[in-house]
Order: sequence, then C-alpha cells, then structure tokens
Amino acid sequence: VPPAGEYFSFTTFALFMPRRGKPLLPFSSLGDSVNNLNIKHHDGLFAHVVTANARTFRLVEAALAEAGLPSSAINLRAVPSGLGLFDDVLELGGQVRLGTYYEVVLRLFRFQNQTAGDAYLRSAPPVYYLKATHEVYEPLEQARWPAYQDRSHPDAVLEGHLAVEFDAHTVETLARVGRATNRAGIEELPSLPFTPLLIKGLECLKQDTECLGDCPDAAYFGPNIKPHADDIAMLRLDSDGDIHVIVAVNHRQLNSSIYGSLALLKPHPLASPVLNKSRMSVRATSLGVTSFDFNTSSKYVSWGFARSASLCDRLRLAGALGGCSVVDPSHVPKGGYLTYCERVYLNPLTGLGPDWATLLPARLIHISLASHPLASPPIPPRG
Repeated sequence: VPPAGEYFSFTTFALFMPRRGKPLLPFSSLGDSVNNLNIKHHDGLFAHVVTANARTFRLVEAALAEAGLPSSAINLRAVPSGLGLFDDVLELGGQVRLGTYYEVVLRLFRFQNQTAGDAYLRSAPPVYYLKATHEVYEPLEQARWPAYQDRSHPDAVLEGHLAVEFDAHTVETLARVGRATNRAGIEELPSLPFTPLLIKGLECLKQDTECLGDCPDAAYFGPNIKPHADDIAMLRLDSDGDIHVIVAVNHRQLNSSIYGSLALLKPHPLASPVLNKSRMSVRATSLGVTSFDFNTSSKYVSWGFARSASLCDRLRLAGALGGCSVVDPSHVPKGGYLTYCERVYLNPLTGLGPDWATLLPARLIHISLASHPLASPPIPPRG
C-alpha cells in the first residue's frame, strides 16, 4: 500500500483496441477504483487482480494464499464479459493477439511524508502479467453485470441550500476585483456555471466513444457542457486586460469530498473552438490549483487566470482573489482556445466519487477590463 497521503487509487482501463476500428483508444474505466478509502490489505500488503474468468481467479487466489496473502487482502476487478473486449482475437504468425490492451493506472496525491513517498515511487512495486491456460469458460458473476456503485448516501452533504449565499459571495468577489482594478460594473457581470461532465468508462465501451482516462473517484464539471449536446464550446483569453475568475465551493471544507481541483485544459488541436464528448481530444497544462492551495477555512474560494503577471499581482496584493495564475504562451498561445475542469474527489462517507447532484459546482466570470470604465478618475501627478 502506498505511504499515507490524501489520495491514491488503482483504476483498471480498457486502453487500446487496435482491431475494433474507431475509437482505437477508448481509455475507459472498467468499474470503480480501488482507493485509499476502500482498499483491502493485510499489514500493508495487497493484491489487485484483473480477470474475467472465475476459474482463473480461483487459481490466482489459491496461489496468493499459499504465498501467505489472505483472501481478505485481494482486490478483484472483473473485466466485463459482454462488451466485446474479447471478440477481436486474431491468429497471426502462430501468435494469438488480443484486440484489447488493458492498463492499471495508479494515481497519487500529496504524500504526508514526501521522503517516504519518493522512496515508494522509486521502489517500482511489482506488477505481474499471468496467463492461465485451462478449458473452463466461467465468467465471474461481476463480469456478467458490470456497473459502478451507487454514489448516493443518506447522510451526504447537500450543497444546494447554499446557492443564494454562493450567489452573494460571487458578487462580493467581483466587487473586490472591481475595486482592485478601479473598474466600474464588474460586480454586475453574469457568470457561466460549470455543469456535470458525465463520462463513464462502461458507457463509453457500450457506445464506442472515448473516455480519455475517466476517474470513477471524481465528479467532473466544466463550462459550456450541455446534457444533450456533444460539443463543448471552448473559451479564449486573448488580452492582457482579460481575466477569468473562477468562484467555487470549498467542498473539502464542507466534508463533501476529500479534496478538489481546478485545472486549465486545452483542446487538441489548439485551433479547435469545440471539444467533443464522444471523441474527447484534450490536453492538460501545468496550470491548476487544489483544495490545499486556497489556504482558507472559508466555504467558498476564488482563483483568477490572466495573461498579465502584473494584473495577477495586483489582484493578489489587494486580496481580491484567493490566488491568480499567469497564462503565458507556453501554456496556451494568444488566439488559442482553452477551458477549465473542476474535479471533486471521493465522498468520505462512501469511498466513491461524489454524487454530482449533491454538489454546487464552480462558475466562471470573464472580465475584460477594457469594457469597463474607470470607477474613479486617476489622481493627477503633483506639481
């Protein structure tokens, strides 16, 4: 088991399907993750077994028991047997080539002891690929009916009742930005709400779409996402006088999740004005913030993204925002498109991704200083 930290998970994906035709790279999760809140282990040792066959699993389980690992420390991820993952089997040159390539991704965040964390990363924990040959076709019961667990919980924090208070906080935040920049009317600007991005790996496999590494432990939200439309319109940040202000609920503070993040993303290619949910071609940047960057116990947080370092400094020094990131051309060139994603990880009550319906998502306000007059005339120089 990894050293203590805020979060880790092992997620199994159907990564690459070269004989299926498009999409070749579904990168779709096959079920819920094994994570720091639900992992089964024995004195820090565990096994993560990926198979679709009950006979294969029993053989591996017996071998692990003989090696001293009890069944209570075995975490099984059943590969779905009815989604065509085993259909493309090709005999070529005396070799059997399977049409689906799998990947188990380990995500880690914020070790409590970074030295111990670095040592773990350097230790190269062992991963074995075992091929079992037998004549028993016996799909695991979990493989016959793949599904994600229900995210709801009767005691889950319901953030919806904070909506009016959140609206007022948004106006207050914009008023502070207006005072810091000496611009009138900023607090009257409309906000663009983030809405759920409901991407689930098993659904992607059923519909032949691309999930691009969906995380079952998180709830995703973003701007311009519409439930019945495939396209997601991108944003731009072209001028040094433009600011994207994101106001969000501090979900960790409310105990709705163990942590969250805001990330700046860009489409591929950069000139694309839209993303497509079913063919999600998006790239990460190094810009983003997590729950631990806000350094506040407030229920609400704010962050800015701007082209100008001096504008970011001005907003920070005035206390207008919780922080501000400079978007330079190495992240996204001027004239390029971008978007943002709010990720909210793990409801501590369930060990699963939070239920989208219980969360109050972030919102974005695009401020163009050139469109707002000075709030007060500049003071002329003396003499």
